[in-house]
Amino acid sequence: MKTKIMLPLTAAAVLLFTALSVKSAVLLFAALLLILLVVTGYISVWQAARSMTAVSQLSESSVKRGDDVTLTITVQHRGLFPIAPVLLELNAAPGMPETAVRLKDAPGKKQYLTMPFHASHIGVCTPGIKAITL
Repeated sequence: MKTKIMLPLTAAAVLLFTALSVKSAVLLFAALLLILLVVTGYISVWQAARSMTAVSQLSESSVKRGDDVTLTITVQHRGLFPIAPVLLELNAAPGMPETAVRLKDAPGKKQYLTMPFHASHIGVCTPGIKAITL
């Protein structure tokens, strides 16, 4: 497990152990609330990952050397709960280095990203999404 999840779970375990040892309702409530937050966070990310759709389209299927082309990326997830912003890792293209773009958190809404680039070289190039991180 990762450190980000182990810290709240360890704190919840300590609070739960302490609450049961000293019979404190406040500490028991805090432990249960912390466990509920971790479970809700996991469910919201799982639901967003299951409903994630990402489409990338070029304005032209092929261009001549020296022409400009536009890449349009559409991202949407239908999660009920908010999650951290989605991180898109984009492939390198001529005149555009490999980049990472952080989108806004907008569950249920489509987000559009338009990136123009110049086709300065002859050959095949595959601009688009390399990876999505939730």
